[in-house]
Amino acid sequence: MATIREIAEYLSGACDIHVLDRSMLDSDVNGIASTEEAGAGELTFLRASFTATEETKLRASVLIADTACELDTDALCSGGVVLLARCENARLEFCRVAARFFTAKRTGSIHPRAEIHPEARVGNDCVIDSGAYVGRATIGDGCVIGAGARILDGVTLGSDCTVYANAVIGADGFGFERDADGIPVKFPQRGCVLVGDRVEVGACACIDRGALSDTVIADDVKIDNLVHVAHNARIGRATMIAANAVIAGSAVLGERVWVGPSASISNGLSVGDDACVTLGAVVTAAVPAGARVSGNFAVDHERFLSFLRSIR
Repeated sequence: MATIREIAEYLSGACDIHVLDRSMLDSDVNGIASTEEAGAGELTFLRASFTATEETKLRASVLIADTACELDTDALCSGGVVLLARCENARLEFCRVAARFFTAKRTGSIHPRAEIHPEARVGNDCVIDSGAYVGRATIGDGCVIGAGARILDGVTLGSDCTVYANAVIGADGFGFERDADGIPVKFPQRGCVLVGDRVEVGACACIDRGALSDTVIADDVKIDNLVHVAHNARIGRATMIAANAVIAGSAVLGERVWVGPSASISNGLSVGDDACVTLGAVVTAAVPAGARVSGNFAVDHERFLSFLRSIR
């Protein structure tokens, strides 16, 4: 919880601050809510798509708005808005305020039903929930390991990572060679998984250990639920991978890449920095830095849209 004044001070470096009712500056802000549902004592945000005709419906005490929003401050004030903060990216500043004032940090605790190998190294202030397992692994300070998650031998997690329920990090990768009779013979999976700081791994996601080298997840990567990252993949800093995506073996993703839901990136391919792989795309060739690709098989996004227009 915070006062409106405290939020105004926190946002002052990034936003233009407009106080609409100074008598209410020391009032408490108790929580956050959606634009439609936020009321007195709550914080919300507006994107540029907001229409001015909706102003009379706004009831939040604190409003963070994109600079592009056209707003009538008199109408906002009559609706109970005390503080208007304007910036280029209201959603981003909303996230920062929510993290600073309205996100409770769990204090370190290990549930009695968690299982931790005697040779595991667990950092300070970690949370390990019921049914979680930590093998011969290294867990950095401030990590949260969700219920039923498995951190297997040879995994290293950096600091402040979150692994959600039933995720598995460090299982063997899927590697085989057929013999003369066509029978699959397992390729050795002896590598590790190296995970950087502030990484999130969603519920039921799987990150496989490397075969002869390591699988590497860099700092600030965010991996959604049900994602599979195969052996020897390398995921660059601040990349985000949405639900049900598949990153095949030895694929290399650069920094700040976006991989959409249910997208697939084939073995050994590279995806350059700041590239975007859209929903359901099937990537079978390298993606240049900054490119946006769509479709099955994935091509440049505008080319894909042009093709769709031609057949409709």
